[in-house]
Amino acid sequence: GFTSPWIEVASAAEVVRYRDSELRDGYIVSGSVSVGKHMTDRIRFGAGLGLDEREGKEGALYDLSTTRAWLSLDYRVAQKTTIYGSTTWIDGDHVFTANNLATQGQLSPYADVTALDPAFADAFGGTPVTAYRMEANTLLFEVGVNIPITGNQALDFGASWFDSEADRGGGKYDGGTYRIGYLYRFR
Repeated sequence: GFTSPWIEVASAAEVVRYRDSELRDGYIVSGSVSVGKHMTDRIRFGAGLGLDEREGKEGALYDLSTTRAWLSLDYRVAQKTTIYGSTTWIDGDHVFTANNLATQGQLSPYADVTALDPAFADAFGGTPVTAYRMEANTLLFEVGVNIPITGNQALDFGASWFDSEADRGGGKYDGGTYRIGYLYRFR
């Protein structure tokens, strides 16, 4: 029936290539399992677990393994408008970069791998920054609204905030993003 639970098993593979850092080139393989249920005709709940494996083409800096767990909630506020939110916890290998000696001194003793990464060199006068692969965790929060235009088209507005912190050494980064999207569903 309408409120029956659902289960989804998904996998993905992608090749990544960067213009200014062969160190970041490689591939990513992902798998996940999620479950969910329509609680009412307006409320849908979901939860899931996933694994990501990334293999770098050059060196071991971007050989990453992470585990993800998430919760999501959708609420249809009007006939055609849905508000949604999710929280995701990511644990495993992360890459932190540092361009000053004090931060490098804090991260270096705890890094599994250290390498010069040219991706941000232009921002620092042409000098590659030092990158560190470390065990860390990230919390990601997302909220948004989806507004259908027609049966197979919609506008989507969203905002995300993340906070990543290394298990040791003080590595930390956070930030937010805003997006506006146009969605088209092929039938």
